[in-house]
Amino acid sequence: MKNKIFLLTALLIAGFAADAAAQMARSDKTTFVAPKQKTTNNASQGITWSVRTGLNVSNIINLEGMDYRAKAGFHLGVLADIPVPMAINGFSVQSGLFYTMRGAKYKESENEEGYYKYKYTEKIASHYFQIPVYWSYKYDFGSVAVSAFTGPYIAVGLGGKLKTKEKREYDGESSEESEKYDLFGKDKDNNANWKRFDFGWSLGAGVTFDRIYVGLQYDFGFINMAREDYEDYHPKNRNFSLSVGYSF
Repeated sequence: MKNKIFLLTALLIAGFAADAAAQMARSDKTTFVAPKQKTTNNASQGITWSVRTGLNVSNIINLEGMDYRAKAGFHLGVLADIPVPMAINGFSVQSGLFYTMRGAKYKESENEEGYYKYKYTEKIASHYFQIPVYWSYKYDFGSVAVSAFTGPYIAVGLGGKLKTKEKREYDGESSEESEKYDLFGKDKDNNANWKRFDFGWSLGAGVTFDRIYVGLQYDFGFINMAREDYEDYHPKNRNFSLSVGYSF
């Protein structure tokens, strides 16, 4: 229930911020243009929409000292850029909705030649709807514009899996065990018991060529995703992404 209230509150705040910024853009038609800054950044242009997609390279930290490795995925979504009138043009608020994949993988093994072999693998794959609220600045050089942004995000887990596999060979005999759990949920027998909601901070930068966008971004998850508090088991999402997009 607390997670649902938190999500609703965050959405309302994002909506009010976007509406306020849009009203300010409509009401303020006089802006100061910095030297060499083109007037194409003027707030009177209104809201710009873009579609973005690209590669995710995600990981999970603080899992009882286990050295997890990055896992590849992708993201896809729409982003609204709402100009904010200030003394210097180029500032805006950005928000939208993205589908994004997260996760990580882990592997360990032991090998005593001719006597004992052990191999353990673990894979975590999760899927989220993510809503960012960024503060952005863009500087226009003519045909090319450079931008930077930072701000919080909230994410809702749509689904996910935790898969483990253990393989042992001992004194000529072998055995193998595999387990698969749903990542989100409270049933410990069938679920990994992770929280469905995540909250974090993003920072990134990009270059726009006319209407084509190319950018890099890093997301820091703040939430301990485990429902139960273990001594060193505090999984938190991390994600690096490369995006391409098109503005309308």
